[in-house]
Amino acid sequence: LVLFEEALATNDGTNDRARLRLFTLQASAYAYLGDSAAALEILNEALTLSEQVNDELRRLQLLNRIAMTNHSNGNVAESLEGFKSLLNELTGVNDDPSLLSQVLYNYASVLLANGDLDQAERLGMRSLSLRKGIGNSIQTAEAHSLVSRVHWRKGNARSALDAANEAIEMI
Repeated sequence: LVLFEEALATNDGTNDRARLRLFTLQASAYAYLGDSAAALEILNEALTLSEQVNDELRRLQLLNRIAMTNHSNGNVAESLEGFKSLLNELTGVNDDPSLLSQVLYNYASVLLANGDLDQAERLGMRSLSLRKGIGNSIQTAEAHSLVSRVHWRKGNARSALDAANEAIEMI
């Protein structure tokens, strides 16, 4: 963490994209260490910078990370609102299926954790469909695994097993 702080301190502001990357890495380190409050603070700094430099893709990615970090902090309502707002912003505006599939996956995971099984299933299936189209087998397997967990929680053991087997076959 000290290295991130030193690198950010020595950055003279001429390379804002590098600062964005450093902020993102620093936030990941804090989150890994279990300090999601510090991670959230840094992500919000990065969000402000992404808006200043008009980096729309990074801004959307940061909103996704902020929503996930809010969930890790126990701020469930903020997390759900963040995902809902982000999903509305992405629908029809951003043509990056990878980002959309990640947001859908993360949102569905939070919904699953909070017992909204029908919505989690719907968003998980959308993420799965996008990930199949992208062709990333690891991400597709993750989505199958998410769908499996939703089916299991809904009491559909056969569907859960089928989705789990799909995930295993992908990796």
